[in-house]
Amino acid sequence: CPDVCPTTLSEVRRARATLGPDAARVQVAFITVDLARDSAQALVPFVHGALRDGVALMPARQGDLATAQKAFGATSNVLRAANGETQVSHTGDLYLVDEHGQVRVIWRFGARWQDLAEDLRRFLASSAS
Repeated sequence: CPDVCPTTLSEVRRARATLGPDAARVQVAFITVDLARDSAQALVPFVHGALRDGVALMPARQGDLATAQKAFGATSNVLRAANGETQVSHTGDLYLVDEHGQVRVIWRFGARWQDLAEDLRRFLASSAS
């Protein structure tokens, strides 16, 4: 995923940077959809390169990934061509999940960091009450 993942992580990093001390209240989790090729040795540095405190999630089995995707209405497809080339496609959405596991906001791929930051500030203010 050379485009969606790095772009999204960069936008999240920029949004969190505007939150000041409240940034610590926003935990970011990133899940791989390419279980055959990704490893903890590759995924953790990738996530931490964008977000030092980001959580890299690696489902143990394809069924676990399918369960997580179903819960969020997400999809993914990993195709390996005969020439060895791999094409990974997946939903490009980003989810704001509250402390009860409820999705509160879905940002579509391409959402600007300013919009993420505004939504995060609003959410954090409402959950502080």
